Amino acid sequence: MIKSMTGYASATKQNGEKSYSAEIKSLNSKTFDLSIKLPSGIKEDELVLRKELSSILVRGKITISVMIDPDSETQPVNIDHELAKKYFSELKKLAADVGSSDEDLLRISLQLPNVIKRIESEPDNQEWQMIKDVIHEATKIFDKYRREEGDSIKQDLKSSIQDILDHLKKIEEEEPNRLEEIRSRINGNLEKFLGEDEIDQNRFEQELLYFIEKMDFTEEKNRLRTHCDFFLKVMEEEEVNGKKLNFISQEMGREINTLGSKANSAIIQHLTVQMKDDLEKIKEQVLNVL
Repeated sequence: MIKSMTGYASATKQNGEKSYSAEIKSLNSKTFDLSIKLPSGIKEDELVLRKELSSILVRGKITISVMIDPDSETQPVNIDHELAKKYFSELKKLAADVGSSDEDLLRISLQLPNVIKRIESEPDNQEWQMIKDVIHEATKIFDKYRREEGDSIKQDLKSSIQDILDHLKKIEEEEPNRLEEIRSRINGNLEKFLGEDEIDQNRFEQELLYFIEKMDFTEEKNRLRTHCDFFLKVMEEEEVNGKKLNFISQEMGREINTLGSKANSAIIQHLTVQMKDDLEKIKEQVLNVL
């Protein structure tokens, strides 16, 4: 099963007056790079959570953000009386200087920065459990998202592999014409420089066979087909490894490059260029496979 390395998910759980939310975002990465943003006071438990998540999330540049939204009406607050008095005094002086009314100055003072602060309570075991529960709920949604995206990637990869195999079939159909073109070209050059009567046909056939043997790409075709079949087989495995698919695509690229260098045919070279274009699409998609 193919899973996408990128993804997004969020989950929320309610516990009395508090709401716990978790958000997960993931980008491509060669390794497991996890950043967890937890509320203050529970950082010491991050290592435990990171260990649990590493086996679930596997790979990617992942950010998990946890937010606790308490009921503002019931959350205790602290008022900085001295700071509020200073704000009020300065505002009253300003109102007098500009000839304005000093009504509502107390309300305005209380709204200024750092006057009213909500008191953050230390999270207990129950709260820590709620945080873990909401994160694990988000990871379930996140895994589903990855699987759905993986299905889309899988179809694109299959399509590109089939295109390469179709081009390979066209190359095989073009081979007889390729060999005849090589024969005619060599014979025409010899007639031009030596004259038709001066050509030793036996020697010509020997040289032609030697040249054709050097230009033969039967092994490259067979290996490319084998790599394509193996790529499709790996995609059907229970746990698909994106790195493994990347290695196979690199081997496919080597065979396609060799086919192009040995082509000696404009039509076959054009087909190998199309195969390279398909392979680039495969490589781009494989980068997003978990």
